[in-house]
Amino acid sequence: MASLCFALLGVSCGTSKSINFINNNVYLASNSYDDIPGFTYFDGTSLPVLAMSNESGYLYYDLDIYYTKFTRLSDLFFVKLVSEFTPGSVAYRNGHHEFDSNYYLYEGYTHMKVDGLNHYDEDRQIRSPGVELKKYFPYDLNQGTATKSYDIIATYGTSLSLSSELSSGADFGGGVSCKSTITNSFTVTYDQSVAITNPDPNLTINTAPNDQLLKEWSYKYAYEGDETYRLTTFLIFEINSASAHGVSPHSFNLILDFYMKNRKNNSNYSEIDSGNIYKHYE
Repeated sequence: MASLCFALLGVSCGTSKSINFINNNVYLASNSYDDIPGFTYFDGTSLPVLAMSNESGYLYYDLDIYYTKFTRLSDLFFVKLVSEFTPGSVAYRNGHHEFDSNYYLYEGYTHMKVDGLNHYDEDRQIRSPGVELKKYFPYDLNQGTATKSYDIIATYGTSLSLSSELSSGADFGGGVSCKSTITNSFTVTYDQSVAITNPDPNLTINTAPNDQLLKEWSYKYAYEGDETYRLTTFLIFEINSASAHGVSPHSFNLILDFYMKNRKNNSNYSEIDSGNIYKHYE
């Protein structure tokens, strides 16, 4: 199993003072990863992780990573990230009176990026396996709420080596499923309706202007967000496992970033930013 290290969380606030009173009892759901036919569970959070909190609200994230053999040279990885934004109004209503009941969701985001590690030997030659981003979801909500299908084409190797278990399909939840039909075909489908909340909030999807590997999902409420907003996001990428020399064939960086801005009485705001959370697999 790959080794994992990650940066300490940094929490910054705007108009509200940072406080560290959150415990896992606030989050009542349990995290147990699904056994998905055709895929191997790689890593994730055994329990939801608190990314940020102050008196205006809090956010948890839940991470699961799976992979499957893709070609003779590569593996295909699915990263599933669930972010839950909870305002003070909801926390207070649930009996957690250390929160301010007058704060509601206003806007926020989830960012996610995957890339290769920079390993070098004595001759300064890169030893890290190649990493190729294939798809991310939610993808294009302008297409409406229909289920869309996308063919995943290998970058490393030509003949696919997919498990026979995938012929009947695999469901990751959150609207994403995949299936192999013939030896050289692998299709991922996404049901966009799971990402659209009407009438609020408005969800937008972007690629960062200075980094095409950084995918950004942001939400904004037109009215009071008196609810917990749950956003499920995915990255799908291929690793050239045959190119690793002296390091694990499953070496990569995963970077997460969360932000929420809550509103009080339509005038006062509280901002909380997790900063980049780095997860290194090597």
